Amino acid sequence: MQYKERRRSVWHCCASLSIAYFWFHIRSSFLKKFCEDVLNPFVRVIPDVGDLNMFLDLNSSLVISPRFALLCGIRSGSVYRVRFFSGDSSSSVERVLEIVILSLEQKAGIAFITSLCAFNIFRESDKADYFVESITDLSSHLCVANEVKVSLVRSPLYEEIDFSELLEDHFSVPRLLSVGDIIVINSSQEVIGRTVQYLFKIVFLDNVGPEVTLIVDSKHSTLYQVGSICDRIWSPRGDIFIPPCYGELTSRIKSLIFAESSIFPDRPVTFLLSGQPGCGKRLFLRHLAMISNLNILFFNCVELSSDVPATFEARLANAFTQGSHYGHFTVLVFTNFNIIGASSAERNADIRILKFIEQQLVACDSLAVFFTCHSSFVDQLSPFIRSIISYEFILPNLNEADRREILLRIIKQPHSVDIDVVVRLTMGFMLAEINAVVEDAVFKQFEEGSAVLSMNHILWAVDLRNKTLSDEIGVPKIPSTSWDDVGGLNEVKTTICESLEEKFSDVDKHQRTGILMYGPPGCGKTLIAKAVAHHFQACFLSVKGAELLNKYVGESESNVRKVFEKARLAAPSVIFFDEIDAIAPERGRSGDSAGVADRMVSQLVAELDSSDNLKVFVLAATNRLDLIDPSLLCAGRFDKCIKVDVGNDIESKECILRALCRKVCCDKNIDFRRIVELQASLSDKRMSGSDLRAVVCNAVMNIVRTQIETVRTGGKLPEENTPVTEADLEKAMKEFDGRK
Repeated sequence: MQYKERRRSVWHCCASLSIAYFWFHIRSSFLKKFCEDVLNPFVRVIPDVGDLNMFLDLNSSLVISPRFALLCGIRSGSVYRVRFFSGDSSSSVERVLEIVILSLEQKAGIAFITSLCAFNIFRESDKADYFVESITDLSSHLCVANEVKVSLVRSPLYEEIDFSELLEDHFSVPRLLSVGDIIVINSSQEVIGRTVQYLFKIVFLDNVGPEVTLIVDSKHSTLYQVGSICDRIWSPRGDIFIPPCYGELTSRIKSLIFAESSIFPDRPVTFLLSGQPGCGKRLFLRHLAMISNLNILFFNCVELSSDVPATFEARLANAFTQGSHYGHFTVLVFTNFNIIGASSAERNADIRILKFIEQQLVACDSLAVFFTCHSSFVDQLSPFIRSIISYEFILPNLNEADRREILLRIIKQPHSVDIDVVVRLTMGFMLAEINAVVEDAVFKQFEEGSAVLSMNHILWAVDLRNKTLSDEIGVPKIPSTSWDDVGGLNEVKTTICESLEEKFSDVDKHQRTGILMYGPPGCGKTLIAKAVAHHFQACFLSVKGAELLNKYVGESESNVRKVFEKARLAAPSVIFFDEIDAIAPERGRSGDSAGVADRMVSQLVAELDSSDNLKVFVLAATNRLDLIDPSLLCAGRFDKCIKVDVGNDIESKECILRALCRKVCCDKNIDFRRIVELQASLSDKRMSGSDLRAVVCNAVMNIVRTQIETVRTGGKLPEENTPVTEADLEKAMKEFDGRK
């Protein structure tokens, strides 16, 4: 018994020691985490908020939480020496700041500074991985600066004027400043509906170094405005939004600019930036200049161009001179560069102008020079101009996540519309097109006097955009034709659906790229293609073969490339080539001396091969399968040929006739089978789907003629629509068969 009690007491002792050990370990881990999170708060950069009141300068302040201030014994409104360290502990910096205690965040482990304060401390306003290492009292009181010299930082956003009154008013509030700091003064005058922000740099402060912080006050300090200087500029954050897919590219280009300029400081870094119209090239470059703290100047080559070379050169020289005015802290952008550097069917690139551009680049003082153009013109640029361009980039296409982010940002009431549906409807849209769709939808909302933006407004705007581009080859849109509109042809439907299910699935296996439908005219090949796209909710690009042909050399092949490029942008998508025999005849038999048909076939083969791993499916239709080049019919291209024949049995014709009468006001008691049997008894000729459609149209027209005759004779029309009866269809069938 005593042994059991002794054993139990030993067990309790061991358990107590284990619990104490684990409690000590957990407490130590908690305290360590607490010290890291609370005593070394993360520095979050907030946008410039100006002065909360006339006695506080947030651009020289560190905002902390009351909890953190209580833990460290810090008083609000006092000045402390704050040391920051980077997240990777690679660098640290020290600065004298005023401490402001505000409840901006529930967590104690977060401190706030403005983006301008971050720019002055870290010299990089996009740094967000800094932490507070220590906050210590000053060993001595801060001194007031006796003599202060400021210089205006040159920028194309404002002009150089007399700023005496603005400076006097700005420094009526005491400021903590060091040599090299940037200050921002908002003008009281409205220019083009906005307030102008003037940037100044502290170039002299009582002959002390940049590590010393002094108080600048207009009552006790003598201010001097000296000549303007060229320097990196500060830009407020949050003004420019770019799609998420552009973020990585901006960081990469920014790194290239500063890396190459450090190696070759005497010459600018040259870039060629291409993309689809409306993809946001100008917006992308403005964002790049903003995060790089650089000035940016845009010049449109259409406005610079001239038929007189001397005038053209003078305008180009003036553009480079404007860039030199802002020194090495400028990005020059020449838009529509294909006007100068690309050869087209009508003109060739002027080598004299291109060599003049090369000379200007050698003497240019700007940090970087960008040339932008449509992505389809990149291959047409002169090899000479491409040889002097260091880097070439293409703006990536918007994916589903990018479109969702854009729509959530620009739609003021996203809960009133189905964002998922809008994202699907805008497949293949550029950034400018998405903005235009939302603007048109908002216009329709105000026109109707609606309180909220609805899906009907969005659908109207999308349809308006599609109608606007209806004349362009291969406009991507989701058709409204469904399988109910296609009568019969069940085997064809099954085969095509199986192929598209494999193509649009994520399963990595053999996927068919295209299907070729052949058969006599009017049997429903185009209707099937539209119904397939509607069934899979894929964008549909319908192209007739003859539309791609162009009299200029190389333009026909370029049209083929453009169609596939649009399909890739709108993926998942279906391309339908109607009358493909016009662009893909058997090579060597066309008798084309220029070789256009042969090059078209080669281009089509190349595009089909490149679409193998993409969600782009190609359907084609032809009446003459024997004319198609054999290279298109091999595996991986149009490896499945489906014959779409005219319906020759009663059941097929009945299904087609029922489908055609769905959109027509018909009598419910029509016996469609009897109408089809009547046609079979009248003639042994087979009727295609287009023939049956003509019969239905003739029946409707007979009713219209009867109503017109009734009005002429003074009769009265019925209030309701007159339905098509079985007798009307029977009469139209007899008349049509008689014309045959």
